[in-house]
Amino acid sequence: MAPISAYAAVEQLTADVGDVHAHRAGQSRCRGRRSTTATSPRSDAVSGVNLDEEAANMLRYQQAYAAAAQIIAVANEMFDDTRSTR
Repeated sequence: MAPISAYAAVEQLTADVGDVHAHRAGQSRCRGRRSTTATSPRSDAVSGVNLDEEAANMLRYQQAYAAAAQIIAVANEMFDDTRSTR
């Protein structure tokens, strides 16, 4: 196996974490949609807020936050390893 750069490793890790979170979010979104389908059109008309769109946005932000946290954790570990080798 050929060595890869730190940038490539972080890029791949981010993609992997995003894929996992997207898959989980899709599963939970399907479960959540079933429970709110009956009231959603009436609520949307009254409040002017599309709950499906808001839920999708919230999941997108959650995924981005989780991916960023994972990148920071890996970067911290890399820095700690670099410091310990000196």
